[in-house]
Amino acid sequence: MLGLYLAGRGFDGPCLMFVKSALTLAIDFGLNLGINRLTMNMGVTVPEETIVARRDCFWSCFSSDNIASMYIGRPPSFTPDMIDVEVPPVVPEYDYDEPLYRSSSFNWSSKLMIIASKILATVYSLRPGVSLQARHAVVPELHLLLEGWYVSFLPLPLPSPFPPLSLPFPSSFPSCSFLR
Repeated sequence: MLGLYLAGRGFDGPCLMFVKSALTLAIDFGLNLGINRLTMNMGVTVPEETIVARRDCFWSCFSSDNIASMYIGRPPSFTPDMIDVEVPPVVPEYDYDEPLYRSSSFNWSSKLMIIASKILATVYSLRPGVSLQARHAVVPELHLLLEGWYVSFLPLPLPSPFPPLSLPFPSSFPSCSFLR
Protein backbone atom coordinates (compact mmCIF):
# COMPACT_ATOMS: atom_id res chain seq x y z
CA MET A 1 0.00 0.00 0.00
CA LEU A 2 2.83 2.39 0.76
CA GLY A 3 4.24 1.76 -2.72
CA LEU A 4 0.97 2.71 -4.40
CA TYR A 5 0.68 5.77 -2.18
CA LEU A 6 4.15 6.86 -3.29
CA ALA A 7 3.19 6.32 -6.93
CA GLY A 8 0.25 8.66 -6.45
CA ARG A 9 2.60 11.26 -5.02
CA GLY A 10 4.88 11.01 -8.06
CA PHE A 11 7.68 8.97 -6.52
CA ASP A 12 8.01 6.22 -9.10
CA GLY A 13 11.34 4.87 -7.87
CA PRO A 14 10.33 4.34 -4.24
CA CYS A 15 6.97 2.98 -5.42
CA LEU A 16 8.72 0.36 -7.50
CA MET A 17 11.06 -0.45 -4.63
CA PHE A 18 8.25 -1.08 -2.13
CA VAL A 19 5.99 -3.01 -4.50
CA LYS A 20 8.81 -5.20 -5.82
CA SER A 21 10.04 -5.81 -2.26
CA ALA A 22 6.58 -7.01 -1.26
CA LEU A 23 6.44 -9.27 -4.30
CA THR A 24 9.93 -10.62 -3.57
CA LEU A 25 8.82 -11.53 -0.06
CA ALA A 26 5.72 -13.20 -1.48
CA ILE A 27 7.93 -15.28 -3.77
CA ASP A 28 10.32 -16.10 -0.92
CA PHE A 29 7.41 -17.37 1.18
CA GLY A 30 6.07 -19.31 -1.81
CA LEU A 31 2.74 -17.50 -1.82
CA ASN A 32 2.50 -17.95 -5.59
CA LEU A 33 2.54 -21.73 -5.16
CA GLY A 34 -0.50 -23.81 -4.44
CA ILE A 35 -0.72 -25.38 -1.03
CA ASN A 36 -0.44 -28.82 -2.67
CA ARG A 37 3.15 -28.00 -3.67
CA LEU A 38 4.12 -26.99 -0.16
CA THR A 39 2.89 -30.16 1.53
CA MET A 40 4.13 -32.71 -1.02
CA ASN A 41 5.02 -36.03 0.60
CA MET A 42 5.11 -34.51 4.07
CA GLY A 43 1.81 -35.73 5.44
CA VAL A 44 1.14 -32.31 6.92
CA THR A 45 -2.26 -30.64 6.83
CA VAL A 46 -2.32 -26.88 6.61
CA PRO A 47 -5.13 -25.07 8.45
CA GLU A 48 -7.75 -23.42 6.24
CA GLU A 49 -7.04 -20.00 7.81
CA THR A 50 -3.41 -20.23 6.70
CA ILE A 51 -4.42 -21.20 3.16
CA VAL A 52 -6.84 -18.25 2.94
CA ALA A 53 -4.29 -15.80 4.38
CA ARG A 54 -1.59 -16.96 1.96
CA ARG A 55 -3.94 -16.76 -1.02
CA ASP A 56 -5.28 -13.31 -0.13
CA CYS A 57 -1.80 -11.95 0.54
CA PHE A 58 -0.53 -13.21 -2.80
CA TRP A 59 -3.44 -11.75 -4.78
CA SER A 60 -2.99 -8.41 -3.04
CA CYS A 61 0.71 -8.36 -3.95
CA PHE A 62 -0.04 -9.48 -7.52
CA SER A 63 -2.65 -6.76 -7.94
CA SER A 64 -0.35 -4.09 -6.50
CA ASP A 65 2.41 -5.17 -8.86
CA ASN A 66 0.12 -4.93 -11.90
CA ILE A 67 -1.30 -1.56 -10.89
CA ALA A 68 2.18 -0.14 -10.24
CA SER A 69 3.43 -1.61 -13.53
CA MET A 70 0.60 0.05 -15.43
CA TYR A 71 1.18 3.36 -13.70
CA ILE A 72 4.96 3.45 -14.01
CA GLY A 73 5.17 1.74 -17.39
CA ARG A 74 7.35 -1.20 -16.42
CA PRO A 75 6.68 -4.88 -17.06
CA PRO A 76 5.00 -6.83 -14.26
CA SER A 77 7.05 -9.25 -12.20
CA PHE A 78 4.61 -12.13 -12.55
CA THR A 79 2.95 -13.57 -15.58
CA PRO A 80 -0.22 -15.64 -15.11
CA ASP A 81 1.55 -18.86 -16.10
CA MET A 82 3.73 -18.54 -12.97
CA ILE A 83 0.71 -18.58 -10.66
CA ASP A 84 -0.51 -21.75 -9.00
CA VAL A 85 -2.90 -20.13 -6.52
CA GLU A 86 -6.65 -20.15 -6.91
CA VAL A 87 -8.48 -16.89 -7.39
CA PRO A 88 -10.21 -15.89 -4.12
CA PRO A 89 -13.72 -17.35 -4.14
CA VAL A 90 -16.93 -15.44 -3.64
CA VAL A 91 -18.28 -16.08 -0.17
CA PRO A 92 -21.97 -15.08 -0.23
CA GLU A 93 -22.31 -14.73 3.53
CA TYR A 94 -19.50 -12.14 3.58
CA ASP A 95 -20.58 -10.24 0.51
CA TYR A 96 -22.76 -7.60 2.19
CA ASP A 97 -21.84 -7.82 5.86
CA GLU A 98 -20.31 -5.01 7.84
CA PRO A 99 -17.88 -3.36 7.23
CA LEU A 100 -19.21 -3.90 3.71
CA TYR A 101 -16.31 -6.10 2.68
CA ARG A 102 -17.18 -7.78 -0.57
CA SER A 103 -15.55 -11.07 -1.38
CA SER A 104 -17.01 -10.77 -4.88
CA SER A 105 -15.02 -7.58 -5.56
CA PHE A 106 -11.80 -9.34 -4.54
CA ASN A 107 -12.71 -12.25 -6.81
CA TRP A 108 -13.54 -10.10 -9.83
CA SER A 109 -10.60 -7.73 -9.37
CA SER A 110 -8.21 -10.69 -9.14
CA LYS A 111 -9.58 -12.05 -12.41
CA LEU A 112 -9.19 -8.61 -13.98
CA MET A 113 -5.57 -8.42 -12.78
CA ILE A 114 -4.83 -11.71 -14.55
CA ILE A 115 -6.10 -10.21 -17.80
CA ALA A 116 -4.17 -6.97 -17.15
CA SER A 117 -1.02 -8.99 -16.53
CA LYS A 118 -1.48 -10.83 -19.82
CA ILE A 119 -1.94 -7.51 -21.62
CA LEU A 120 1.14 -5.99 -19.99
CA ALA A 121 3.27 -9.08 -20.62
CA THR A 122 2.32 -9.59 -24.28
CA VAL A 123 1.29 -6.27 -25.80
CA TYR A 124 3.22 -3.66 -23.84
CA SER A 125 6.45 -5.41 -22.96
CA LEU A 126 9.29 -4.80 -25.36
CA ARG A 127 11.27 -7.97 -25.85
CA PRO A 128 14.05 -8.54 -28.34
CA GLY A 129 12.92 -10.48 -31.39
CA VAL A 130 9.16 -9.87 -30.90
CA SER A 131 7.82 -7.69 -33.67
CA LEU A 132 5.06 -5.13 -33.42
CA GLN A 133 2.86 -7.30 -35.63
CA ALA A 134 3.30 -10.27 -33.28
CA ARG A 135 2.27 -8.14 -30.32
CA HIS A 136 -0.73 -6.79 -32.24
CA ALA A 137 -1.79 -10.31 -33.23
CA VAL A 138 -2.76 -11.19 -29.64
CA VAL A 139 -4.90 -8.10 -29.11
CA PRO A 140 -8.18 -9.67 -30.36
CA GLU A 141 -7.72 -12.66 -28.06
CA LEU A 142 -7.01 -10.39 -25.08
CA HIS A 143 -9.99 -8.24 -26.02
CA LEU A 144 -12.21 -11.34 -25.95
CA LEU A 145 -10.84 -12.22 -22.49
CA LEU A 146 -11.71 -8.76 -21.26
CA GLU A 147 -15.17 -8.88 -22.82
CA GLY A 148 -15.71 -12.34 -21.30
CA TRP A 149 -14.77 -10.97 -17.89
CA TYR A 150 -17.24 -8.13 -18.31
CA VAL A 151 -20.08 -10.35 -19.54
CA SER A 152 -19.60 -12.88 -16.75
CA PHE A 153 -19.53 -10.00 -14.29
CA LEU A 154 -23.17 -9.14 -15.03
CA PRO A 155 -25.46 -8.83 -13.20
CA LEU A 156 -23.32 -6.45 -11.25
CA PRO A 157 -24.10 -6.14 -7.53
CA LEU A 158 -25.07 -2.70 -6.37
CA PRO A 159 -22.31 -0.67 -4.71
CA SER A 160 -24.15 -0.83 -1.40
CA PRO A 161 -27.27 -2.48 -0.04
CA PHE A 162 -28.87 0.93 0.55
CA PRO A 163 -31.51 2.36 -1.79
CA PRO A 164 -30.38 5.18 -4.12
CA LEU A 165 -32.11 7.89 -2.09
CA SER A 166 -29.88 7.24 0.90
CA LEU A 167 -26.69 7.81 -1.11
CA PRO A 168 -24.83 10.99 -0.14
CA PHE A 169 -25.20 12.31 -3.68
CA PRO A 170 -28.29 10.82 -5.37
CA SER A 171 -27.15 12.20 -8.72
CA SER A 172 -24.15 9.84 -8.59
CA PHE A 173 -26.37 6.75 -8.78
CA PRO A 174 -26.89 6.99 -12.57
CA SER A 175 -23.13 7.07 -13.02
CA CYS A 176 -22.87 3.89 -10.92
CA SER A 177 -25.47 2.29 -13.17
CA PHE A 178 -23.52 3.47 -16.21
CA LEU A 179 -20.41 1.65 -14.96
CA ARG A 180 -22.50 -1.46 -14.78
